[in-house]
Amino acid sequence: MRQMVLIGFLHAEHGSIYAGSWRHPEAATDFTTPAYFQRIARVLEEEERQGLHLAATYDEFRRRCERNRDELVTLIRDLRRSGRRVVGYAATSKSTTVLNYCGLGPADIEFISDTTPLKQGKFTPGSHIPVRAPEAFANPYPDFAVLFGWNHEVEILGKEKAFAAAGGRCIKFVPQVELA
Repeated sequence: MRQMVLIGFLHAEHGSIYAGSWRHPEAATDFTTPAYFQRIARVLEEEERQGLHLAATYDEFRRRCERNRDELVTLIRDLRRSGRRVVGYAATSKSTTVLNYCGLGPADIEFISDTTPLKQGKFTPGSHIPVRAPEAFANPYPDFAVLFGWNHEVEILGKEKAFAAAGGRCIKFVPQVELA
């Protein structure tokens, strides 16, 4: 016989890796305790404080997304027209979303460097940009690397000091488009 178990949020906390995200560890719990409801109430209060219940908040988010898209596409295409090499760094699921939203392809980004062997030799979904091993990134270094692993920026920049020493620059697009 099957047993039904209720799973609920024990608490909610800001995620540190994905900006603006919440983390909700799950476990069987007693949903009737005051402490449980107080934790959830704090999350709801924070969401209200941030205006997440207002349509205007999402309209502004859309406008920022569109502005970042337009700025990123313009920057990359201007760099390519001026003869600069632009590659991607980290073939993440986020990169797939950004590439397809921006309409970027292999004419814009030569390839994406990624350490995952299963991704190497393949192409990004929808945008068909080749994914290559890290050795391709350093042979020779590109002029610019789009930082698709933006949530790991500190680790990536620490790992790629030779790229920066060779004059390479990273293109960041979260929370706004800028050169690092």
